[in-house]
Amino acid sequence: MKIYAAHTGDHSIDASGSRGIGGSAVGAMYGVNKFKSPYALWAELTGLVSDEFEGNEATRIGQDLERPILERYAKDTEKAIVVPHFTLVHPEHEFMLGNVDAFEVFACSAYPAGTVTDVHDLEFNPIAIIEVKTTGLATQGNARAWADGQVPTSYEFQGMHYCAITNLSEVQFVALIGGQGLQIRERHYNSDQIAKLIEDETAFWELVKSKEPPELDESDSTKEALDKRFPEEEKGTTVEADTFTLDALSMYESARQAEKDAKQEVNYWRNTLVNQIGDAEALTVNGNVVATYKTVTKAEYVVKAQSSRVLSLKKGNK
Repeated sequence: MKIYAAHTGDHSIDASGSRGIGGSAVGAMYGVNKFKSPYALWAELTGLVSDEFEGNEATRIGQDLERPILERYAKDTEKAIVVPHFTLVHPEHEFMLGNVDAFEVFACSAYPAGTVTDVHDLEFNPIAIIEVKTTGLATQGNARAWADGQVPTSYEFQGMHYCAITNLSEVQFVALIGGQGLQIRERHYNSDQIAKLIEDETAFWELVKSKEPPELDESDSTKEALDKRFPEEEKGTTVEADTFTLDALSMYESARQAEKDAKQEVNYWRNTLVNQIGDAEALTVNGNVVATYKTVTKAEYVVKAQSSRVLSLKKGNK
């Protein structure tokens, strides 16, 4: 591995369009990031649209807690931890970038066991990558994705990406999960997995360089990226439809009608259930609650204060 450039610790810069594919972007490239599609990532990396996400309460809390979590982890495990203050780049594929949260290193006088040390150069021998994650602190979060020893798929690809850059094979995911405390997940990636990742990232980067878009999908992220890419029409211009576009037009019209029909059917069955529940709070089957019809109040700071009843189905009950 080698240093690309110094950074200030802002993890958003590792996916900058003018620089390359960062660790947090790999999940989007593979289509497993629910917030960003492959097309949206491609549009940002080509500079056709900008990434306007500036963080939220969950990301801000995660950043604020990263150092305390690392310090707790180092103390509990008696491991020597270093925090790099620079961006790394793959030695051969310079579009592969990464801001690694931390590394485990061999304990010595410069890097004492049980402590976290800041580093500004590569004068250390890493043993493993450490990635800090949080969930369920500012919002309900996604603790389910960490259950039974799992790691969210997008983070799996992020860890593999950093292994590709550093020539390491082990990642320690240190996750603070609301209601569960600190959870540790260890992952090892083999050479075949890493080779496939590099192959896929190289192919995606070729699309960026050629400005040839990846396949479109049905996600809101792609819709938003397209709307941002084409914000205004050129007055008086037209596009002649080819065979593919005619098929797309026909499918769109059919899907719109199906959506309308489905909405009407949803409304019909919703009204049927509400009529059956009436003044009661819930619907049961063999004593088990399968649906509720409760009053939900919206606070005045969101909209004008109001209350209404919402029908909710309970998963897993039939």
